Amino acid sequence: MKKHIILGICGLIIAILSGCNYMQIREGEDDMSVQDAKFEEDGEINFQLLGSYEVDTSGIRNNYHNIAEDDPFTFFWQERNLERLQEFADVYNVTLPDFGIDFDNYRDNYLVITFGRKLAGLRLIDQWHGHLFAEIIFAEEYQGQIMYLYIMDNILLYPPDMGRHAFYIMRGSERVYYGHTVGFVMTAP
Repeated sequence: MKKHIILGICGLIIAILSGCNYMQIREGEDDMSVQDAKFEEDGEINFQLLGSYEVDTSGIRNNYHNIAEDDPFTFFWQERNLERLQEFADVYNVTLPDFGIDFDNYRDNYLVITFGRKLAGLRLIDQWHGHLFAEIIFAEEYQGQIMYLYIMDNILLYPPDMGRHAFYIMRGSERVYYGHTVGFVMTAP
């Protein structure tokens, strides 16, 4: 009987200590910063503009997000392959142009499209549970009906609706912060 009590107490102590360690680990994960993440030295993500294309954004504006024709917006989307990019276009009611690009040459890259502004910079800034979050910087000049197509490093950024992406638009040499979501961002004219 004495043995059972001692074993029970030892089991209880182990359970309490394990629970404390689990809570400390969980709290530490939420606070993970760039210093704890396994990134390149400077965190820069390589990307290259493949082309810019004039597209009709009225489907996005009217059917999906009710954005007035005069309201500038900026949009960022990352996909793995051209077929998935076409699925994205179908959902957002955008007719993709004929890119005239051999995408087989970019199998080891991600495709990125932006509407409204050119991409000026991409940099990894955070990691949480294996998901990567970026600082996404756009050029100042607004081009409302232009879609830009890029290839970028083989790095999957976490879905934008979860936040944690730092979204900026350049204003001269100043970066203006617009929030943590890289979907539609309403911007000042």
